Amino acid sequence: MEILGHSLLFSITLSSFLPFQKSQRIFDPATYYYLKPETTSFDAEMQERLLKFEYNVLLNSKLLDREFSVQAEIFLEKGDLEKYIAEKQMIREYKGGELGRILFKKDKKIVEWF
Repeated sequence: MEILGHSLLFSITLSSFLPFQKSQRIFDPATYYYLKPETTSFDAEMQERLLKFEYNVLLNSKLLDREFSVQAEIFLEKGDLEKYIAEKQMIREYKGGELGRILFKKDKKIVEWF
């Protein structure tokens, strides 16, 4: 299931890079939400930079790379990612927790999604 989790997270992440969005957002690995620059603790200069598409994509790519590394370490240590991912605020809150239930459904096999 962890592979499916990565695929869904990656799909959700790609949507934040589309150039026609009104505002750029920053991936928050603590919650898995994408935040508007002005809601972060970045200073005004950095917030302005984050509105530039190229800079935003670069930073989000780095944040996601770091998050995937954290997930890999957790998986290697514990053999499972469900608890780690299920604790993220966005996973718990999105559509009333539906995403978390879909990600870690026990009676489905990954091949059934294709």
